[in-house]
Amino acid sequence: MQAKFILIEPCDFYYHDDLPHEDIRGLKCSTDRNTEYCDTSIEHTWYKLSTEEKLTNTCPGQQTCGSEKPIWINGDIPSETDNVLEQNACLPNSTNCCGNVIPIKVKNCSDFLVYKLAPSRDCTERYCIGSGDSVACDQTPDSSYSTASTTGNALASAARLPVWKL
Repeated sequence: MQAKFILIEPCDFYYHDDLPHEDIRGLKCSTDRNTEYCDTSIEHTWYKLSTEEKLTNTCPGQQTCGSEKPIWINGDIPSETDNVLEQNACLPNSTNCCGNVIPIKVKNCSDFLVYKLAPSRDCTERYCIGSGDSVACDQTPDSSYSTASTTGNALASAARLPVWKL
């Protein structure tokens, strides 16, 4: 029996999702030590930013982007003629801004970029967007986003599952 393959074009609107809660991912979004917004519940799929922003491609430093350990892309933006590029997303550790690496994919779709992202390993990590003052920070996301409390008992600190709004 011969295997059949279907080529997926990640630029087509039905092959990517919007990255949730861009308004709390900017460089100016500090970390609230009681509640951190995390990406443990995102799916391993293609994402598009709803704004013209891009994932941060310089080390943002810790305690930014609404996270203790912001995830950033260590690489250049692909050109329109490039196909899907494999790049590394970086996580800072105590000695290196790119101490840990998450493999991701990026494609330039002419008017926007799409990213194939993986969920973060824990709630201290989340993908960071923008550069400088480009992304305003709204520190009050709606309840459909996973949060984890860093205080209280184990039940209070358990991550909430996303609530899908219909």
